[in-house]
Amino acid sequence: MAKRMDFSVVGLPHYTVWHLYEPSVDDIRHMEEMEQERIAREKEEKERAERMKKIKEDFNDPNSQWEKDKTDIEGITKKEEELQKQQEGDERGPISQPGKETEEDNKAKAEVKEV
Repeated sequence: MAKRMDFSVVGLPHYTVWHLYEPSVDDIRHMEEMEQERIAREKEEKERAERMKKIKEDFNDPNSQWEKDKTDIEGITKKEEELQKQQEGDERGPISQPGKETEEDNKAKAEVKEV
């Protein structure tokens, strides 16, 4: 293109093309505004990260406490169930319920009758 316009081209064509453009005053002003926006955005992100860090430090994660309470409650319910089973086992004996006999009592009576 430069040769058609009777210009002499010295060096690489890209070198010539890239150095023809010089930013205008408006371009420089726009670049400065973009830089200020970038700095403001980075500052805001940093403040947000610090705020979230502070919140996490101030308010502990409740999940660990919930898990601990859950295991405690399960342990208590297991103990209560075992206690109920023991009480039911005591109620099955012939002393606590004289009219009812267990299979073991019936086997023992059968053995006594055979002797």
